[in-house]
Amino acid sequence: MRVVCRCVPPMHSILLWWVMPQRNAVAEINIVNKLLTRWLPSSYYGWRMLTGVAMAQLVSWGVLYYAFSALMLPMRDDLQWDTVTLTGAYSLMLLSMGLAAFPFGRIIDRYGARWLMSTCSLFAVLLVLAWSQVTAVWHFYAVMTGVGVVCAGVLYDPAFALVAVWFRRFRGRALALLTFWGALASVVFIPLTSLLNTQWGWRTALMILAAVLAVVTIPIHVLLVRHHPGDVGALPDGESSAPDEPAQPMRHDTSVPAATAVRGRYFMAMTGIFALSTFVGVTLTTHAVPLLVAFDHSLTTAGWVAALFGLMSLTGRVVVGPLVDRIPLWRLLGILLGMQLIGLSILLLAGQLLAGAVLYMVCVGVGVGTITILRAAMLADAYGHAAYATIGGVQNVVFMLFRTVAPLGASLWIGYWHGYSALLELLMALVVLALGGVIWLVRLPHPRHGSVVGGAVPD
Repeated sequence: MRVVCRCVPPMHSILLWWVMPQRNAVAEINIVNKLLTRWLPSSYYGWRMLTGVAMAQLVSWGVLYYAFSALMLPMRDDLQWDTVTLTGAYSLMLLSMGLAAFPFGRIIDRYGARWLMSTCSLFAVLLVLAWSQVTAVWHFYAVMTGVGVVCAGVLYDPAFALVAVWFRRFRGRALALLTFWGALASVVFIPLTSLLNTQWGWRTALMILAAVLAVVTIPIHVLLVRHHPGDVGALPDGESSAPDEPAQPMRHDTSVPAATAVRGRYFMAMTGIFALSTFVGVTLTTHAVPLLVAFDHSLTTAGWVAALFGLMSLTGRVVVGPLVDRIPLWRLLGILLGMQLIGLSILLLAGQLLAGAVLYMVCVGVGVGTITILRAAMLADAYGHAAYATIGGVQNVVFMLFRTVAPLGASLWIGYWHGYSALLELLMALVVLALGGVIWLVRLPHPRHGSVVGGAVPD
């Protein structure tokens, strides 16, 4: 057996594709194929596909998820709706996204992600256009419910399922590539959406964003996405059988059935750890600026310090992603949770100092912003790829509950205890509980390999 792909495509070759003038989708796909062929010793289709999917993630996250924050105030002023009405629709979107994750996961495991992602991309365009025309509250709530459903079919979870199927030894680098561009969406699309709103108003801004969504995501999902390496005569990571041997993409498959996985203690421990981390992460991002203001920083200072979260999240994904292929996953998880705990402790003890606030945001930005990679990698490592999306969908229902409860629960906690110090103490306790879950996890038998390791066992 020979290996025909040993590296990840350089970021600047991907950037070239993104900044080139828009022509048509087919031409751009041909251009990126030529670029990747130049940089890869042998052009494994998985990298080409993942590069395109990463671009689609950038646009999908930016339009469907982050644009709302830039348009909430213009919509409030134009439609005369209060903030609670608008944020209620956003919460409903998150709820519908979580509920759709499980059935979509079963579809992906059975039929592949291609047509689900393509169909959801098409409906996403139509829903964004419908969003641009809303005049009544019920109409807006119906549209945002639909947006949540299509988000479950185009954002990280189906993309992570592709990574689980197409990559084994290079899974960490593949996840780093994918999540880097997903994290960049807020940096690109929040200011872009604000600019479009300033120039033409929020309704026209949404119509322009819908056009961008259509031009980028639909062709990528239809033309590039494939179910598994066997569709192109290859094995995961670009390995290929000898010339006189047929490709056998599904051999050595030790995947765990979904029904068995979700009943196991390993699944409960892992889901509990990431659910607690989800609560902490959503709370810290929701209260990022008020939390710093509570420690006597000005609104301006709190704003630029909070902006470090995105930068450190991007940095962390670039650094941690390749380590997934080299260091046991449970150790990396412990390190990231430890960084969260250290950051919270620094803010509690030295939060009034600018250096303390910056160091807090550095630790939390890396610890919270990078943990998404670990969740995807640990799920694939523990259960294989055959039922990956279904098992991930069950996890997402749990995460959805924690994600929905976190903002309101944190606000009630602050009100009850009259201060943000009590919130930090609560979050620190939850991180310690998550670290305890890691200790429990490593003492449990690995679902596929049976050894009590909890680390990154090769496929």
